[in-house]
Amino acid sequence: PTIKEALIGPYRNEFLDGMTLEITELEGHGTWTIMRRDEIKPATREDGTTYVPQVIPLTWAFRIKRWPSGLMRKIKARLCVRGDLQTEGVDDVFDTYAPVASWTSIRMLTVLSLQRNWITKQIDFSNAFVQAPLNKEVYVGLIAMFQDTSGIDLKLLCLKLHKSHEDPGVHYGHGMAIVVYVDDVLFFGPA
Repeated sequence: PTIKEALIGPYRNEFLDGMTLEITELEGHGTWTIMRRDEIKPATREDGTTYVPQVIPLTWAFRIKRWPSGLMRKIKARLCVRGDLQTEGVDDVFDTYAPVASWTSIRMLTVLSLQRNWITKQIDFSNAFVQAPLNKEVYVGLIAMFQDTSGIDLKLLCLKLHKSHEDPGVHYGHGMAIVVYVDDVLFFGPA
């Protein structure tokens, strides 16, 4: 649902609780420093030219997870950076993305695990975008309802595994494969 639908719908309180939990966890990780826009300093590209970094908006992504019976299981509220609104030439838009596995790779590994009688496990990381280090400053705009109250590193999970040349979200080795898709990780391997 959109933020408007979430806040006027029947699960309003659950979505508000999810939003509060998300902000609390992000602040607990020290994800950001609040500053005024006029405090943003120009940055220098590798070629020596300077630019004023773009302030990228944030948005809420809401989801109602249900049991197979259709009953509500869980409400999720995630804060997302609108990377699709980065301006090419202003920011290094191709340097700030999260590689994710393609659905073709996920389907192929699922079929392979069924054929080989492998075990599959799935984990979901909270606050996905704080799990990856950045080598430059990224500026995001404050979201509505924000209050100023002024993890596990995926690289460790993939240590000693090979990164797929065909799919940047797939790592393999030692008879197993790990698939990364945003804040979900799938493990495929023998028992």
